[in-house]
Amino acid sequence: MNKNKNNTVALKSFCSGPQPLTKKQRGPERQHLRTTTLFNNGFTLIELLVVVLIIGILAAIALPQYQRAVDKSRYAAMIQAARSIEAAQDAFYLENGYYATDWDELPVSLSKDLPKTHEDRLSIGHAGFSTNASYTSAIYYDEGDSRIASFTLYHRHNNTGSTKGEIRCVTYASNKARGKAICESFGGELISDKTNCGDTGNTICRTYKLTNF
Repeated sequence: MNKNKNNTVALKSFCSGPQPLTKKQRGPERQHLRTTTLFNNGFTLIELLVVVLIIGILAAIALPQYQRAVDKSRYAAMIQAARSIEAAQDAFYLENGYYATDWDELPVSLSKDLPKTHEDRLSIGHAGFSTNASYTSAIYYDEGDSRIASFTLYHRHNNTGSTKGEIRCVTYASNKARGKAICESFGGELISDKTNCGDTGNTICRTYKLTNF
């Protein structure tokens, strides 16, 4: 009878599949599973280094592109302002027979209430503007007030030199690479290159002729 009972228990155990572990048996195994899960959810040092490397590469590519986009946008806005000043100069010339040498003579809205800084330029954001009897010029400055690139419109009427009616983009020593990128992005044709212009200061390095304006 006992033998049959034992066989019945064994058969039930076989049919019902694996039996649950006792509390004593579950303890170490559960701890092992928890440790393994936590380990698998973390990052190894190699993985972290790879992520940092990828971020560094992307930043090295993206930041210069972003800087060029910002420079081009600001330079384009500066061009529009300079052309407005030049249009006012042309109107003044047609009425008076000569170009204005004082801002107060020009009907330009941006000239009235803006502060004047060195070189008697009118400052608007990162740009400085000047105009005289020969040309209208706009200079794009960096945060440290060093020149990056300039945009010059030479007057078409009483300017008798070789630059009559020309539009030029000029780069400077303190920001050679940024200035070069700006002038070339606007289709500048290189006409002068001073290789010994240095790496600091506002010395002119390259001069480009702009024809797409």
